[in-house]
Amino acid sequence: MFKKISKRIERIFDVVAPRASEKDNEDETMSPQERRDESLARQLQDEEDTRLRMLKAQYDAEEQASKHGEFSFAKRQRVSYHHRGSDLYYDAVIIGVHSDDGPEKPYYTIKYAKKESH
Repeated sequence: MFKKISKRIERIFDVVAPRASEKDNEDETMSPQERRDESLARQLQDEEDTRLRMLKAQYDAEEQASKHGEFSFAKRQRVSYHHRGSDLYYDAVIIGVHSDDGPEKPYYTIKYAKKESH
């Protein structure tokens, strides 16, 4: 009977205060350089995960905008802008999507760098 009670108490302690895992023991035996390397690897992986989440969100926004028509764009989408006055094309980024005339007729604020002329 006492064995059963002690097993139950052990299980409760494992939930409340789990024993050190093998990974914790590994951390204790790692050299300072290995710890820095591990920390850097985690940081780089976190940055990559964040970048991939942002790319996925941008892709989803562009897909959603494209459902509204061929010439519908999402904020932060890269586009090619044709400047009629100079007949030049610029790489541009949509920085604002406006629907003052209704969602069927959006207009955009863009940002682009003019090419240098000598």
